[in-house]
Amino acid sequence: MIWDLKTTDCIQTFKPPPPLRGGDASVKSVYIFPKNTEHIVVCNKTSSIYIMTLQGQVVKSFSSGKREGGDFVAACVSPKGEWIYCVGEDRNMYCFSYQSGKLEHLMKVC
Repeated sequence: MIWDLKTTDCIQTFKPPPPLRGGDASVKSVYIFPKNTEHIVVCNKTSSIYIMTLQGQVVKSFSSGKREGGDFVAACVSPKGEWIYCVGEDRNMYCFSYQSGKLEHLMKVC
């Protein structure tokens, strides 16, 4: 949901695409995208993370490529929006390049 800070009215409601296995996935985090403040980065408990418009349209997505155990549980964006970092249930940190859309680094985390 997107809220108007002045009126406290809900001005927009949308959901990221559903997981491949069906059903809904809980949203873990939402960030304003530094390169374009009309875009947000949405991390929900699926194997994909999305850059979406404030109207709910998917602009770009990044995926762990895993059907089992690769769901993201946390994410953050570098200050200039060049990198998107995600931590998966598989205890890996995924580092995606916004520019290329590719997985650039994969690192085990505790």
